[in-house]
Amino acid sequence: MAITSFDTDSVGLLSSEIESALAGVAEKHGIRIDLGKITYRPHQCTVTLEAATIGKDGHFLTREAEDFRMAAPFFGLTPEHLGKIFVDSHGLRFRLVGFNPKARKHRFIIADVTGKQYATSEEHVLRGFGVERPKAAAPTPP
Repeated sequence: MAITSFDTDSVGLLSSEIESALAGVAEKHGIRIDLGKITYRPHQCTVTLEAATIGKDGHFLTREAEDFRMAAPFFGLTPEHLGKIFVDSHGLRFRLVGFNPKARKHRFIIADVTGKQYATSEEHVLRGFGVERPKAAAPTPP
């Protein structure tokens, strides 16, 4: 079926077909390709893609993962916490997948057992790993 104009339904169909087509390319090259934002007008659409390589630890090196590796020490975490599973106060299991430095409240990115990603607070992650928030350094007197 030819697409004559772009609307919610046609863009949804197109995105699912693009994802399935890219799965073979990603597997062939040993990378991960994620379909990003799709914007559309009646006769034109723009699709963004993000590709990530696999690091030495077996995790994909996404922007969020790299941001976490740099920010981890500021929260009392180590880069090794990336990809680790923790259990929250409700008994749900999550995996830490990244960090968004632009976010104000929910900076950490976690994934549930199905792989669905969520943004969550610093407190949620620190409590899950049993890590205490680092104390702020006392100002030195002049």
